[in-house]
Amino acid sequence: MGVLEVKKLEFLSLVPSQTPHPDKDKILVFMKQSPVAAIAPGIPTDKLTGEHIPCGMIAYEAFDYCWTSMDAWHFENYNFPLPDDFIEIASKHYLDHIRNRLMERKTKLGGTDPIASTVD
Repeated sequence: MGVLEVKKLEFLSLVPSQTPHPDKDKILVFMKQSPVAAIAPGIPTDKLTGEHIPCGMIAYEAFDYCWTSMDAWHFENYNFPLPDDFIEIASKHYLDHIRNRLMERKTKLGGTDPIASTVD
């Protein structure tokens, strides 16, 4: 049996950017809606200020990458640059995550949900 190699998402820099990535919304959907690998108790802290941040401690995994809710929070709030291959994966697959969530909603609510009923 082979060993599954997963790359930990690493920011290319911890220098905040004033210019968000053009696909920031897509990337955030991908980061926040990917399969959950683990949930842990704890209070995450801001990498720059050391203050507590308002997000849970959740680990995600998809397409040979793993990252945390803190990574998503830092990307959302500071526009830290991400690796090009991760951006490419997120930009291509964010719609898959939206579709999966809508299918789950359709299954739960059946024909009573006007949004979910539009998904095949």
